[in-house]
Amino acid sequence: MIQPRRDILVEPEAATARGRLFPRQDPRSGVLSLESGTAQVLPNSIYAPRRIVLDLDARGLIARVDLLVPSSAWRRGLHWSWDERARARDLRVCRGPINARISPPTVVVRSSADGRQIEVAISGDHYIDTVIGLSEGCQAVLAGSRLVGFCVRLDDSGRIGG
Repeated sequence: MIQPRRDILVEPEAATARGRLFPRQDPRSGVLSLESGTAQVLPNSIYAPRRIVLDLDARGLIARVDLLVPSSAWRRGLHWSWDERARARDLRVCRGPINARISPPTVVVRSSADGRQIEVAISGDHYIDTVIGLSEGCQAVLAGSRLVGFCVRLDDSGRIGG
């Protein structure tokens, strides 16, 4: 049964290949995905309809994220900056249902003026105290144990990639 969920509470874990999330964009649909590229069963998800889907493995590890907001709806101007010191970790949803609908669905996407950095804010404004490196092209932004969003950085060619 799908349950409502206001916040996504996470716990950092040791980095593994299964939890490394690299940005990819489907050229046909334009959907931006953060994915590990490893084959795995992802039976659970936390989602905001027509906005974002976080796919989780059986333990609650965030193993894939699909951003469904079209780039034409992204706002310009970033609120967060890329943290070069972010430590490589995986993220596991630690409390609450792991088959859930984010309520209310407050997903806002912003990009830099040159379009080379993207931020995906999942839950309002919070004091950010931790940035987790999910890959060279993706970071998770936390306020305490609350997942606030993701920062995505494009490669040197200006394309999304890891």
